[in-house]
Order: sequence, then structure tokens, then C-alpha cells
Amino acid sequence: MSGITESFVINHLRARGFDALRAVEYAQGIASRNFHVSCRDGSALVVRCDARRNAESVREDRLFGTLARRRGIATPSGRWLIEQFDQVTLAIRPYIRGTTLAELPPSAWPLPREIGRTLQQIHGMPVRTTSRTFFYAAIWDRAHPRWHQIEAAVAHHAQERSLTAELVGHAWMRVTEPASATAMAALRASSVSTLHSDYTPSNLLATTHGLVVLDWEKACVGPTGSDIAQALYYLCAARPDDATSFAEAWLEGYGATTNDPVVSDLATWLRVHPSFIFLVDAANAELNRRLPADTFDPRREAYFSGVSAPRYASHLGHEAELLCALP
Repeated sequence: MSGITESFVINHLRARGFDALRAVEYAQGIASRNFHVSCRDGSALVVRCDARRNAESVREDRLFGTLARRRGIATPSGRWLIEQFDQVTLAIRPYIRGTTLAELPPSAWPLPREIGRTLQQIHGMPVRTTSRTFFYAAIWDRAHPRWHQIEAAVAHHAQERSLTAELVGHAWMRVTEPASATAMAALRASSVSTLHSDYTPSNLLATTHGLVVLDWEKACVGPTGSDIAQALYYLCAARPDDATSFAEAWLEGYGATTNDPVVSDLATWLRVHPSFIFLVDAANAELNRRLPADTFDPRREAYFSGVSAPRYASHLGHEAELLCALP
């Protein structure tokens, strides 16, 4: 997406009737590039540029968000313009004033019960027919192409002597050990629901009106326990000093009880899913390294080494306590 610049965004919007004045690219964003656009009338827009997905897939993001709003979950609303441009999909929507949890100190986050309750509301949405598959379906399918990419990343790091290489090796052993493979195969039959699949601090916006859930690009139908485990992985790693107490309050807000069949699977998901997510990040970084110099994305490399690896290390540091926090 080298041709997508701030001036391109401004000119593109003006050609479509928006009186755009200034565009600033957000620092966050790995899978896509996002711009905050100020207009002359004082309004603001968000422009998301995605080179991986077509317009139809992005429209489905909007559909999941619309279904969520019908259940009382706050999501981006208003006029959207979704179009294809030179192999890049542009989604233009109104700006929502607020700050993501990733940009806030944990002390300024909403109550953990509220964050947990919001995910429970998402899981309570009607399960709809969709062309999307479970985003992390490769976790229990060794024939999935993603496994070949992970194996290549593991082989690359096996030649290095670094903390990141050790983490990759540990994650690989965790997901390939016989007990984990057997458990994942068994979890194919676990209960399913509508998932957000990226319920992370970067996608939760704190506003004066409450919590807003952003970025529904990975939303799908899949195993409920995976979404809970992923949320706890990202959220607790962002606040290691009180991860256990946060998890307990979060799960209380979610409504998890010892009689809930989802909870009985959660210990397995928490042991395996963070490791698999980390390996997916390692695979994405390895694929990026193999790209020609003019298409190499330094942000993806920086994300893997500076965000994903420290997050996984943090998770391993409090994993035992986190498991003890389960109902």
C-alpha cells in the first residue's frame, strides 16, 4: 500500500464530496492502515485501507457491527462508504471521539466487569449463517496452510539465540505436545457462538458514553472458549500487576460460573490458544521478511518483536495465577 499516503486520502475524499482538510495516519494498525481525517465543517472521519480483503468482506464487518448494536452493544455507526481502489479496500466512516484501552493506563480503564459483560453480550448475539470460518481454525487442523507458515517461522527462530527465539520454541512445544493436540481435537465439539475474535485493548474504545467495540473484521461463528481465552490473554498481559484480580472481576462480569460448560474448556484454551496466537504472529513476521524490499512492512516486524513477544512473555509470567482465577 505504498501509494496510500495522507495526501492520497485527502484527494480521494474530496473527489467523493467530502470537504476533507487534513489526514493523519494512526500509529496503531498492522493488518491495515488507518487515517483520522478532519473536515472543514468540524466533523471527522476514519479511513481504513485494507489490502488483504475485498469490499464484500468489509461490508460483512459492518453487518456484524449492526447486529451487535441491535443487542445493545455500542459499535461504530453512521454513514459508511466502502469501495475498492487499485486492490485496496477503503472503508470511510464517521469518527467516534474516545481513547482505546491500549492508549490508556490500566487505572483509567472501565471496570473489568463492564469489559467482561460486553463480550458476553457479543456471545449472546444470534448465530447467523456466514461465509467466514473460525479465524483460528488452523489450531486443530494440522493440514491447514497456516501450519506450514508456522513451521517455517519456528525453523527460522531455531537458528537464533534470543529471548524471542526461546519464546517461539516454547510456544511450538506447547501447541504440538500430545496432550495439547488431543485437547484441541476434543474442543472441536465445544459450544459455539458469535465471536469478535479480536477483543483486545486496541479494539475497545473508552468514550464518555461507555465502551465501544471496534474492528469486526475477524468476527465469525466459533468456539466460545477461544474468544474468552484470547480476550483474557490480551487484556491481562496489558496489566500484569493485577492480572489475576482483573481476570476474576472480568469473569464475574462475563457471568462465568462453574456450571457453565464453556468454563470447563477454558483452562485448555488458556494453555494453548495464547501460544498459537503468538505463533501466528511469528508466521506473519516471517512471511513479511521474505517479501521484496519494496513491499516489506517494518511495522509488522516491530509489532512481533516489540508487542507480540513481550505480551506472550508477560502471559507466561502470570499464566498459573490466571488459571487459578477460573471459576
